[in-house]
Amino acid sequence: MPGKKKKKKKKKNNHKKPQQLPGNYIPEAFPGCHLIHDPKIPSWCLESESEPFNPLEFGLDDTNEHLMPEISIEPESNVVTLTNLSKTHQKSFFITFGHALLGRKNQKLSTGIWRNEDGNRYKCTTLVVVLQPRRLLEVCRVVPTRLNPNVSVWSATLLEKEDVDSVLDLYSTISEVKQDQNGATGATGATSATSILDASTKKRMPSLPFPLGGAGPYMCSQGQCGCFTHFYNQTKYAIDLSCPIGTKVLAVGNGTIINVKDNVTVGGIHSAHLFQWNSIMLKLDDQESNPKEDAVQKDDVNKKKAVQEKEAVKIETVKIEDVKQKDDVQKDDVQKDDVQKEEKEKEDEKMKDEKKVIDNETGEASIYVEYVHIGCKSAVVKVGDRVRKGDVLCTSGDVGFCPTPHLHLQVHDTMVDNAPTIPFTLHGTLRSGDSMMKKVRYIPIAGMQYDPVQGPL
Repeated sequence: MPGKKKKKKKKKNNHKKPQQLPGNYIPEAFPGCHLIHDPKIPSWCLESESEPFNPLEFGLDDTNEHLMPEISIEPESNVVTLTNLSKTHQKSFFITFGHALLGRKNQKLSTGIWRNEDGNRYKCTTLVVVLQPRRLLEVCRVVPTRLNPNVSVWSATLLEKEDVDSVLDLYSTISEVKQDQNGATGATGATSATSILDASTKKRMPSLPFPLGGAGPYMCSQGQCGCFTHFYNQTKYAIDLSCPIGTKVLAVGNGTIINVKDNVTVGGIHSAHLFQWNSIMLKLDDQESNPKEDAVQKDDVNKKKAVQEKEAVKIETVKIEDVKQKDDVQKDDVQKDDVQKEEKEKEDEKMKDEKKVIDNETGEASIYVEYVHIGCKSAVVKVGDRVRKGDVLCTSGDVGFCPTPHLHLQVHDTMVDNAPTIPFTLHGTLRSGDSMMKKVRYIPIAGMQYDPVQGPL
């Protein structure tokens, strides 16, 4: 009997194809925080969609509609209603309650923790809501009993005037979500990591080595354009890398330390901590962010200059010959000098303009890298220090508005106040065999694991 042919086993492909999570963030990394980005309303919200704001329904008109509260709590039902009065901009609401909150069908929303200056930890619940212009939304109900009855409240308001036990513990910050230069907001026009990387062929982005030491791997808990906090121009292209407190934070290139802040101790999910953090700012040396691309672009620039110089010589020669044919010898000598001088001045101006374009193309604008949520008193550098790529700057922490320990990394190309972030990539080296090595350039995506050397796993 002839032997049966053995079926060839198909090799399993263990390489995970990156898939961006909705909102490019991991909800589990932000315990006690509950997100709404209108018009996408989660199932726990009291209403399935926001409603148009009509001031007449509240006895108001165009002259006094500003009296409508942006956050209101109905005394009898304790329902929280949010209103965006703006006619042009989305608005974000970061609201922290020292209370439990109830959603649709009395579903209890999970609570989280915040930490004060003394290290004491308290329970709270935080809402992160982005509303479209001229919309209002009933979000949830407040449970009157405070989670921390012996702690001073941020603001005191009575749910029921004669009920002293019903003092509302609430803190909020409200701001406009403005469009970026592409006309999109992070809240509803979040760009996928794939399309950001594709855009790099049109506009050069800095590429940095991994910013954390240790063996890893490290998970990205919120990517660029993430819907938790990365929808403002000032944070839109940031990434969050989950890491244990005390992980070494590394310089991503040669440069100079221009800012160090590491004296803050508060942490957790309290909205008041949005404006308290520890950070280090590193100004990279020119072209440090991507030397390989810079070398290629420099070569292209040199070729362009050579062509331009040859063309300039040809133009001068032709014009001089024309002068010779039209004028006599004496006039020709005078006009030749004039033409050469005029053309030389024009060419100098042209070369200056070309150099401006070339400088922009080769990335000679400064790159600033900011490391946020670093540990208190963990910085081992000071302002003015020169550092080299791979040097330890500090250790990671959970300071500021930081639900779980992570490093927040963002990049700027200017140091003006409230400077917008710019897209960037990380790079690593993949081993594809016994000795073969392959360079990889990537943008971290929420939910994916990353090795400090190899990159995506």
